[in-house]
Amino acid sequence: MNQKITAYHYSYETGLFVGTSLAFIEYGYDHYIKPQCATFTPLPEFDNATQQCRYLSEYDRWAVEAIPEVPDDDAEATPTMLSELSEVSSSAIDEQAHSAQAKPGAMRRLLNRLSSR
Repeated sequence: MNQKITAYHYSYETGLFVGTSLAFIEYGYDHYIKPQCATFTPLPEFDNATQQCRYLSEYDRWAVEAIPEVPDDDAEATPTMLSELSEVSSSAIDEQAHSAQAKPGAMRRLLNRLSSR
C-alpha cells in the first residue's frame, strides 16, 4: 500500500524546474496526491549545464530552453549585489521571525527573489 511516485516541482512565477520529491498514496485515497506547483510528468533529457526546463501547465509538458547568459560587463557590481542580497535576506528573515503566522509560499517567494538577483 506504500506506493510512491516522483513529483517534479516548478516555480510558480517562472515555471522553471526546481526539484523533485516523492508522492505517496495516502490512506483512504485511491490516487496520488500531487503537491502544489508540481507535476507527475517526467523531465525530458537535457544538459543541466547549458539548458533549463520550463513547465507548460496548459500542455502538461516540459519545454527545454537554453539558460540565458548573464552579462558580465560590471566586475565591481558583485560586492554591491552581495550586500544587497544580504540586506534582502536578513530583512526577509526578520519578517518571518516576527510574523505571528508565516504565509504559505513565503519561503518559495524568498528563494525566487534571492535567486533572481
